[in-house]
Amino acid sequence: MESYSVEEAAHYYRIDCWGVPYYFIHDDGEVRVRPHGIAGSSASLIDILSELRKEDIHFPCIIRFPQILEHRLHELHSSFERSASEFDFNGRVQGVFPVKVNQRRTVISHLSEYGKGYSYGLEVGSKAELALALSMELAPESIVICNGYKDRAYVDMALAATSIGINVFLIAEKSNEIPNLIKFAKDRGIMPNIGIRLKLTAKPGGHWEHSGGEFGKFGLSTSDVLLAFKLLEEADMIHCAKMLHFHVGSQIPHIKRFKAAIREASRIYAKLRKRYESIEYLDIGGGMGIDYIGNRQAVESSVNYTLREYTNDVLYTIGDICEEEDIPEPNVVFENGRAVAAHHSVIVTRVLPFTQIHTEFDLAPKKGEIRVLHDLFEDLERMKPENFMEVLHDAQDYRALLNNAFDLGKLSLDERARGERIFLAISKKAIEIAKSMGEMDEELQTIEKNLADKFVCNFSLFQSLPDMWAFDQLFPICPLNRLNERPTIPATLSDITCDSDGMVDKFIAGDDICDSLFLHVPDERAYYIGAFLTGAYQDVLGDFHNLFGACDEVNVYIHERGEIEVGEVEKGDSLLDVLTIFESSETELTRGFIKKAEEAHSAGKIDKTALEGVKQYFNWYLGQYTYLDL
Repeated sequence: MESYSVEEAAHYYRIDCWGVPYYFIHDDGEVRVRPHGIAGSSASLIDILSELRKEDIHFPCIIRFPQILEHRLHELHSSFERSASEFDFNGRVQGVFPVKVNQRRTVISHLSEYGKGYSYGLEVGSKAELALALSMELAPESIVICNGYKDRAYVDMALAATSIGINVFLIAEKSNEIPNLIKFAKDRGIMPNIGIRLKLTAKPGGHWEHSGGEFGKFGLSTSDVLLAFKLLEEADMIHCAKMLHFHVGSQIPHIKRFKAAIREASRIYAKLRKRYESIEYLDIGGGMGIDYIGNRQAVESSVNYTLREYTNDVLYTIGDICEEEDIPEPNVVFENGRAVAAHHSVIVTRVLPFTQIHTEFDLAPKKGEIRVLHDLFEDLERMKPENFMEVLHDAQDYRALLNNAFDLGKLSLDERARGERIFLAISKKAIEIAKSMGEMDEELQTIEKNLADKFVCNFSLFQSLPDMWAFDQLFPICPLNRLNERPTIPATLSDITCDSDGMVDKFIAGDDICDSLFLHVPDERAYYIGAFLTGAYQDVLGDFHNLFGACDEVNVYIHERGEIEVGEVEKGDSLLDVLTIFESSETELTRGFIKKAEEAHSAGKIDKTALEGVKQYFNWYLGQYTYLDL
């Protein structure tokens, strides 16, 4: 086998870029995780999978590394602390985690525990999310931000939480919410902490460009903001107005978008602070992106800034405008959920075992076979670097003639098969020549994509990577082992749903985004694929296409010398679980099947023993994992 280094693999799969500091390839060709960063201990993901099999974890599964959440919180808060020190920023800086980014209780509880030392809080956007947040044990100084549209029950629960000492902030998304907040608060006799969401002109860019700007879904215009404060003044509740809030968007690729938004919001804050001294907080929302691609550019699925650049620009800009306006610096709240959660989760799937069938097929046409076959074969033999595109185009014409001949009944199956094989050989040879000459144009790229093998993987794209399907969001994808062997098969990944959209055909590879990914020739070893940086949004946006349900989930901890601890396990959905979601009860399912089985017994098709056997089997079957048992 041609020599291949793990450094080459790290560059090709770009793990040396997007993986830093948590994932890397070891000399043995296996991907390793180091939850505490470069200086921390590491463990092989393949070794982790071996431990999971002992715990009866099925694949696909989601492996969570809670220690990465802890490290992300530390890195984010430390960067803000350094920036505050550098620019003499006197306001307090604290974060909240947007529950919508990942509502899994295990994630929220770990963040709440790890965040106590930073007074880290939570942001919610619905009644259910508020209930989840209020059940968590937070530090006394932590805050809970209530966004989203609110009914009486939502507001009353927030007020009740305020009455027992939880620092809840009710954010008005629209000006017409203010009268309700005033009424509900006076009815309960509880004065709330009120925030006003600003509608800025700055737009985010990237996949979610439409979510921000002056025509976005949420926020108050300048005139609406002034009206809101007037209503609070008239109700003698102006002292409740303590926060201004804005949210630029999600996965913002360009730092200049942040700067523009922060500058605009800081100016509004400064003008209002001069009128209303009650305003103490400026919530800058989230949007700090993740470099999924690893190319540090202002493009979708990437960013052109570092964490330190982000925190520097935030605090410098706010501080500079406050100094210019001669007002105190606000307490800054940030909501960067993707930057906290994305790295901690890996989706692992196994490529379905398959055997490559090696058959000898003579490409040379036989005497008496249709003339077009002979012409096509001659094209294959005469293809050279100086004429390969001309030959390819001629071959495409010959293939069309063969298809027409078959439609007219003038071509045998053997001839059709030979023509397909010759044309395939021509296409592959053209790709090889073009790559050697550096002349892969759009036409050849399309041909290469169509020629790629389809590796079938035991997962559902719609359940596990919904952003990839819905928004063309890119996630790093990489084999977990054999990375000291050269991958030789260009492939796409097909899921096991019955939908042609259930395919991954865009990959981060080398220095480009490619339509296929080079993988390894299958052998007797299990071949696992990991989708990385999946901890934000993917857990809660997945659907049940073909009734494939939630995957098994497990928390894994890596200790000082690389010891692996398998922690909390959340079993994935069974067949009965997903069928129940869609209105099929266990009683209805078993009754329907047993009726048919008993009718078969009455008709003499099966005996009593067989009848009891199929009944038991059906009950067992309903408890099975929705994915394939490999």
